[in-house]
Amino acid sequence: MRSIFERLALLLFGICAALAVGEIAVRMHRSDRISFNKSLAERERSSKTPKRTIMDVLRPNGDEVFRGVRYRFNSVGIRGPEYADHSGTGVFRIVIVGDSVTMGHGVQEEDTYSALLEAALNARGSERRYEVINLGLSNLNLASAVYRLRASGLPLHPDLIVYGFTINDIESPAYVRSTKGPDGDAHRDWLYRFRHSHSFLMRALWPRLVSLDNLREPSPGSYLFELRENYFDNPEAWASFEVELDRLRDVATSSGACVHVLIHTHLYYLGALHPFGSIYDRVARAVEARGMTVTQSYPFFRRLDESRLVVSWFDSHPNAAGHQVLATALLAGLRDLPGRCWKEGAVPDAVEFQQANIH
Repeated sequence: MRSIFERLALLLFGICAALAVGEIAVRMHRSDRISFNKSLAERERSSKTPKRTIMDVLRPNGDEVFRGVRYRFNSVGIRGPEYADHSGTGVFRIVIVGDSVTMGHGVQEEDTYSALLEAALNARGSERRYEVINLGLSNLNLASAVYRLRASGLPLHPDLIVYGFTINDIESPAYVRSTKGPDGDAHRDWLYRFRHSHSFLMRALWPRLVSLDNLREPSPGSYLFELRENYFDNPEAWASFEVELDRLRDVATSSGACVHVLIHTHLYYLGALHPFGSIYDRVARAVEARGMTVTQSYPFFRRLDESRLVVSWFDSHPNAAGHQVLATALLAGLRDLPGRCWKEGAVPDAVEFQQANIH
């Protein structure tokens, strides 16, 4: 029978061998550059600021390529072609307003969920035609999205308005940024404790372990802590958000169009540990309390691999595949819209929706 010392030696050898294999594997795959599931806000703060940003190409009549993606804006600053003030006979016009996710940061114009929705609705080839206009723009919160809708959306006389909600849309003067200051510095120091370690395995593994522990109990200074604090423990920030929801509803009422809200999924731990469900639920309840309809996209993303749905390891905006999921979710939500939200003769029938698939 082997002595206890022999067993301990074998165990120690096995552990060392496993660590060595892990170190080699990480180095082969250059995992020091792989995403550690940080939030977009944390990634941007920890990355070297580029000399040229997406904001440099967002302007009326702009047509430029940024990081391999073409961004074309018409004369009023809408991504896409020029649009007439009125949609014309036989055309049902949908306007989608939101932030950089709606705009399609990091994806080609034809791959945005608004473009995919338009293609899907028109796939049947009937006499009725659908036009989907992308009013998305980087750095918009809910207040600025409502302003953009008034200024650039209502002049286009939309038949239906869609607001693409992202979790940072609650930002306002009342929003508390706990990721900045001492708590934020302490959290980042802990997260990147082994950033310069000689062990690539520790560089890759430690941030994941910290992130997993943060899901269990969000650490002060983390982005998850900041979001939960503002949505649930900051009455002024939530009240400001509700005021803007009221304005969104009122803008739609004045135009005679329904508003449908698509809740974007934050592409972060899409399995059972996804930490933003309570935020989605609270926003959905607030939307429905105001007589607007809502689609939560998370059920369509659940258990998917977020690393295959983002633009890159340092940019968690949805890529083309992510936009396909968003378009599928939105299409499903539109199927359930009440008849009053469609103009007479423009209600898509069941067959039309069945054939409107996102590819």
